[in-house]
Amino acid sequence: MATTIQYLIRMISNEMKIKADRLLEPYGITQEQAQILRFIFEHESKAITQNDLIETFNLKGATVSSTLTSLKKKKLIDHFVDEDDTRKKRVGLSRTAYKEVRDIIEVLNRVETVIFEGIPDADRDALKPILITMHDNLQELDEM
Repeated sequence: MATTIQYLIRMISNEMKIKADRLLEPYGITQEQAQILRFIFEHESKAITQNDLIETFNLKGATVSSTLTSLKKKKLIDHFVDEDDTRKKRVGLSRTAYKEVRDIIEVLNRVETVIFEGIPDADRDALKPILITMHDNLQELDEM
């Protein structure tokens, strides 16, 4: 097995997606859709727009649009006209989605809990800033 950091991060990411997708099958959604639902749920006091999701998740507009269309068909989200700017459409959870979204978030939390089993809290706390720095460092490649 290759043991470079790049390879290990890729393998962990792939395995997390596979496991999360399997656990989310009863809800008929993918890990990516679940992450967007979590973001909407956690930021529902703000006026979330499609552009916010594009920027936050670093996705293409067509990808976010397709994801939102799928979530709307599943009656998990709704679009609302922004009260301050009627040209903007906000995205929010549908009235009936709250319990299901809480359950979906629990699935995501379970996957994250499992990957940290046996890892001391101090190591876990140190990992997040390291990963953020690694991500920021990769952004410099765009500037070269």
